[in-house]
Amino acid sequence: MERANAEQLIGDVEKQRGRARKALSVFWFPLVVFGGIALFGALVTATAAPPVIFALWIVAWPAGMVATAIYYSQRVHRIGLSVPALPFILIGLCLGVSAFLLGWLGRDTRLGYAGPLFVIGAGYLAFAWLQRSMLEGALALALVVAAVFFSVAQPPHAGSLSLAFFGLASLTVGAWNLRQNANAE
Repeated sequence: MERANAEQLIGDVEKQRGRARKALSVFWFPLVVFGGIALFGALVTATAAPPVIFALWIVAWPAGMVATAIYYSQRVHRIGLSVPALPFILIGLCLGVSAFLLGWLGRDTRLGYAGPLFVIGAGYLAFAWLQRSMLEGALALALVVAAVFFSVAQPPHAGSLSLAFFGLASLTVGAWNLRQNANAE
């Protein structure tokens, strides 16, 4: 094979690799799902009794995980590409269990509203690293900074406010990613 042909072939392979990486890095669905759940959770936290809040999270978090799993399994069949799911599943499970436990065990304390936000930010930082996404990394850092702010400032209704911040930030980044994905196709 001639050098020019080999270089062209390598260039074509790299171009296809970049397209595949871009197709796999679209990360909007879980942001929208869990952002919506968080906004609803903020409303419930502000208005309902602890048993209702507990019921919401014991149902909504697993439902969000199942919806995300279904979406990505269908996506694999649609685009014909996938990434190893295990790291995402493990991070999602650790994130959800940790945030739930911190929120429930620390309710009405700093641990109860800042702890989950911090854990979610750390989990999203891991997702950003897996996705190689600067935008998700920025979202993760914003969540961690917000957790520190809520812990220090201790505003009234901090639980609802932290959930609302998480929900709005996730929906914003998710919508941006969805728009970018639509523009790319």
